[in-house]
Amino acid sequence: MKNKFIYSIILFLLQSTTLHLFAQCNPDLNLKTSGIFPVELEQATETKPYAQIIQFRMPKDTMVTEFGFPILATIDSIVVTKVNGLPANFTYQCNQVNCKANGGETGCILLSGLPQVGQQGIYPLSVVIKVYARALTITRTIEDSVTRYSLTVNAATNLSENEIASKCLIYPVPSQGIINIDYKNNNEPVNVHLFDLNMRELPINPDIDKGANQVQINLSHLQSGCYYIIMQIGKQTIREKIILVD
Repeated sequence: MKNKFIYSIILFLLQSTTLHLFAQCNPDLNLKTSGIFPVELEQATETKPYAQIIQFRMPKDTMVTEFGFPILATIDSIVVTKVNGLPANFTYQCNQVNCKANGGETGCILLSGLPQVGQQGIYPLSVVIKVYARALTITRTIEDSVTRYSLTVNAATNLSENEIASKCLIYPVPSQGIINIDYKNNNEPVNVHLFDLNMRELPINPDIDKGANQVQINLSHLQSGCYYIIMQIGKQTIREKIILVD
């Protein structure tokens, strides 16, 4: 088990580097629907690490109108050129260095950051994209913006939430596969569950050391990305997002 001193160093690095330790996201290879997902972003809370994956996909071929006639166009690629409106201490990274996905493929963006006290509010975002397409002998570049997203940062003033969080310490964030959990317990039953972002439960085999009030979970077999750990300590339920990186 890694000790709390190591966790403190990791937390300091996260705060001082604005979470640049987050790795690139992995696109969902099972996504076959064209568009940008999810419909809305998960909300953030001051002083808690935040991560959200956005998937984007364009069809390989689509029908367009040229000179008043419908013709088949080939989508060469879609490129995310920028994300406007992110709060301070937030950044984004793509699964490709140039944020590009070819037609018929899926790309993704990882929004991440550590909201500071005083950043409470709603931040409208604009995801700027370029679509490169060919129809007959005509090559076109179409620039557009996805403006439906807003990032909500909530204040960390709810005492009951702070008390809940103080019962459980999950580290490191991000992790390369091994997740450690230190918790406070009064001989109550402990259960740990893992879910993906679609809230589908995934099988895990947690190593629960009740004597030391510690849990260790090996998730190195999973793809990098975001997951939820839900831990039940007696009647208390704690939900935390974790991030796995390569």
